[in-house]
Amino acid sequence: MAKQTVKPASADDVPPLTLRAHPSAAVDGEARTPNAGPLQRNEVKAVAGILFAGLLVRLILMPATGHETDLGTFESWTLSLVKYGIRNFYAHAGFVDYPPGYMFILAAFGSVYHALASFHWPFDLLRFTVKSPAVLSDLGLAYLSFLIVRRTWSANAGLFALAIVAFNPAVWFVSAYWGQADSVTAVFVMWSVYMALRERFELSWLLFGFAVLIKPQPAVIAPLFLIWQLRRHAALWRLGWVPVIGFAVAYAGSVFFAPDANPVHVVSWLYDRYHTGTVLYPYNSCNAFNLYSTRLDFWQPDSKLIPNLPGFPGWPQWEWGVTIVAAFVLAVGLRLWRTTTPDYTRQEQESSLYMALFIALLGLFMFATRMHERYLFSALAMGPLIWNAGRLSRIVYIALCVTFLLNLEYALRYLYAPGPDLAPALVHPASLLNVLCLFLIAGAYLVPEMGQSVESALSGWRAKLTEGEAVRSRPLLAGEGLIGLTRVDAGIITVLMAATAGLLYYKIGQPHERIFDEIYYARSAQEYLHHQPQFEWTHPPLSKLILTIGAWIYKDDPVGARLMSALFGTLTVPLLYAFAKRLFSSSVAAVVAVFLLLTSSYFYVQSRIATPEIFVAFFALLTIYCMYRFWIAAQIVRVGERAIYPDGTQVSDGAVQFPFGERVPLKTAKLSDGGQTVKWSQGQVDVQSEEAALRWRADATIEGTVDAHPVRDRQAWTFWLVMTAIAAGCVIASKWNGLFDLAGIWVVALVVSLQRRRPWAAPVVRTDLAQAPKRFVWGNAYGFRIPLFAAACVVFVGAIYLLTYIPFFQTGNSILGLRHSFSDLLALQSQMYHYHHDLKATHPYSSAWWTWPFELRPVSYYYHVFSGTAAPKQIVAEVIALPNPAVWLAGLLTVPVAAVLAWRQRHKGMMLCIAAYLFQWLPWVASTRIDFQYNFYPDCAIICLCSAYVLHTLWRSAEGMKSPLAAKSVVVVYLAACLALFVFFLPILNGTHLTWTQWDARIWLKDGVPHPYGWI
Repeated sequence: MAKQTVKPASADDVPPLTLRAHPSAAVDGEARTPNAGPLQRNEVKAVAGILFAGLLVRLILMPATGHETDLGTFESWTLSLVKYGIRNFYAHAGFVDYPPGYMFILAAFGSVYHALASFHWPFDLLRFTVKSPAVLSDLGLAYLSFLIVRRTWSANAGLFALAIVAFNPAVWFVSAYWGQADSVTAVFVMWSVYMALRERFELSWLLFGFAVLIKPQPAVIAPLFLIWQLRRHAALWRLGWVPVIGFAVAYAGSVFFAPDANPVHVVSWLYDRYHTGTVLYPYNSCNAFNLYSTRLDFWQPDSKLIPNLPGFPGWPQWEWGVTIVAAFVLAVGLRLWRTTTPDYTRQEQESSLYMALFIALLGLFMFATRMHERYLFSALAMGPLIWNAGRLSRIVYIALCVTFLLNLEYALRYLYAPGPDLAPALVHPASLLNVLCLFLIAGAYLVPEMGQSVESALSGWRAKLTEGEAVRSRPLLAGEGLIGLTRVDAGIITVLMAATAGLLYYKIGQPHERIFDEIYYARSAQEYLHHQPQFEWTHPPLSKLILTIGAWIYKDDPVGARLMSALFGTLTVPLLYAFAKRLFSSSVAAVVAVFLLLTSSYFYVQSRIATPEIFVAFFALLTIYCMYRFWIAAQIVRVGERAIYPDGTQVSDGAVQFPFGERVPLKTAKLSDGGQTVKWSQGQVDVQSEEAALRWRADATIEGTVDAHPVRDRQAWTFWLVMTAIAAGCVIASKWNGLFDLAGIWVVALVVSLQRRRPWAAPVVRTDLAQAPKRFVWGNAYGFRIPLFAAACVVFVGAIYLLTYIPFFQTGNSILGLRHSFSDLLALQSQMYHYHHDLKATHPYSSAWWTWPFELRPVSYYYHVFSGTAAPKQIVAEVIALPNPAVWLAGLLTVPVAAVLAWRQRHKGMMLCIAAYLFQWLPWVASTRIDFQYNFYPDCAIICLCSAYVLHTLWRSAEGMKSPLAAKSVVVVYLAACLALFVFFLPILNGTHLTWTQWDARIWLKDGVPHPYGWI
């Protein structure tokens, strides 16, 4: 028997910015040894998998319109390069403000476009062509970050850096969505850094020169490369190659574009290109959240004299910027020189180089004038390299990524509504935060004492926040998802359903006319009843067929169709309750989740209108619930004579083998770890913890108690596999955005299954248990049976989708000129795709994807003036899909908090909900058409679950607080506020006649400038 209490190494056991402590560390404390050797086979697999997933994310986003001006410019340049060739490009292309480096890349991709343009592609080939260099550069940047961090820190840390670049929205937003080329410059700079680390300096300068030939901003870090080369004790004569290589790159990169080959003329021509790009924007800040926008508006001339005093007019602002940047880089260079002496380890020297590069590029963005928002990308590209330098570096990197995304979105808004400062409440605080980040990270690097103080303070704060917290890396293995519904729950559900039905069906016929998209979907129900072709053919039929049932039972149109919406709204209640009970093992928490849904207002409106959203949301929630039940039910896997238990351990041949190679005799296989005791024996495993006592049996059953509740789970994974596939088929057959849910559950299944492929946990054979052996913490990695899971999804989704088109096979669609054959069905799918992809339209209630969590533009389904000609003497009625602010806006806090709590507690169900929230929302970034807030409605139930989780955690934690009554009062007051606001807004949710003054009192966010923000 081996018994130990383990304090695992964490992501915070890393050297501070003083660079003099903890000489080696990794992201999670495992595999700390730097590795500059060849990649191992398991590393190659992990790298390939992450890069492939990152590529898929970008492929989803590439159809997006992005920045129309930039994309249009690149497309024009590409076509000009194809038409006129490199030699005549600048003479015929018109406006060109880029140096020639990027033109070589566009020319190469333009030739590919020219070769493929004659084929009929189902997407905009030219748009994909001009975005491809940046997308591929993203992947190259990710791979180089992996190689560099792996060399300095560890393979584990390298893979984490790889994932940061692959999945960071601050990276893919610029390339795959926006369509800009900043990552192309960054990948050559990163490649140059990698070569400099390997002391291949000539190649490093060659790559760096080409990066500057693409964009000039990286030139600011050239002195740091010189310092590094000198400190590596390279032969001094090698420095002579630097100007030679620089001139060679400049000449070779320009001679093909320049009017002639005379070196003087070529250099002069190249200077004109740089000068042209610089003088185009003589402003303090061009939408960049930097020093100049902390107080001033954007787009102010940078020729203003400072300090402009009598007798001393001073210098122009741009000269001050250049001077400050030069002095700043000098200070950073001196610090780099001092921290790369032989007194420092190689790891410390390399870490100092990364920090110097990051700070210098960040200083350029903050202090220089004429900066655009995207120029921060060069600094962020170095961010993964400094992740392991300390807590402060991680905080600064995350903060800058957030402000960078806000800055990019601001710039996109500026494209359609130009102005010197569109959102001062956002711009000035975000700019101040950026400047604060620079001063903190630069101060910690330049002044060692400050770095030590900051790291010490952050360590102290973290210790206070995590005091008493359970060990994160050894979560309890027992209990989650095993407590199901009881007779008491059945009674509660019955009451809740009755109350919901009464709420939804009461006056459901008001207003008694087709409102908003009922003109399409309620009409579709009538067309199905009368065997007519569908006028609304742009979405799959399932939701329309369900509406037809109500129209067939109750002949009053559109009330009959609305009855089915109310029915599925009512059915959502037991589904959400059952899900919450499994997630939280608490009937009270389940009631809270349902209560939040009922008072969310959004649920009420969507359940009383004959449109597809309530069905999409129901089947999406059903898919997530069934997926969770499948996850929990697939914990014990039989492989021949072996049983693989939930933690990944296998019992065979009188021994227990842990997932990553540790093997101990069965007779001594007892482990106390992280507050739980686990004992293995032939045919079963006993798990004891403070809240659970469970027995895992080899016959795939789990029994015992959790929180004093008896449980017995027969692991009916086959049933839940089929149910998951059926639910996914139903949501896709209702609307195509159901594909987001299918992608989400596939990704979750893949990630859980990849637990056994972690390359940083190399197999180790141990006869003792000096350290706690590694086990699966996110469920059994063998449980999903990926080939079978994927096949079941494909078969059931395809079958259900085809079955919903049975009426089409009978009637065809004469409106589109389609008959009722299978080939016509395929033609219909093609027309549906092109309709949504190519739709160019406007609508007063359309809104951008990022506005949906903020409730900035809810959709008004109905508004009518009954008397009076002008406010405030009118009598009006409205049905607006307005989420309850108390429920909806709380999600801005509770969703991220739930994500953090779920990660710390290794809560599988809540992490599945967070994944569903993101997959149901973020793919809309790539939409090429106008969108509406109701596209986000499927996340309403997820927000309610996250809020219930946070409230449940707060309530349970209150007993350990100094003021438990105060903490519990917060929960009670919040729930009361949700109910009060629902009642307050109810008249504008159901079309009640109001005076204009009463109506106006409920429209809190008036229509603003720029349009379209507001509830009107």
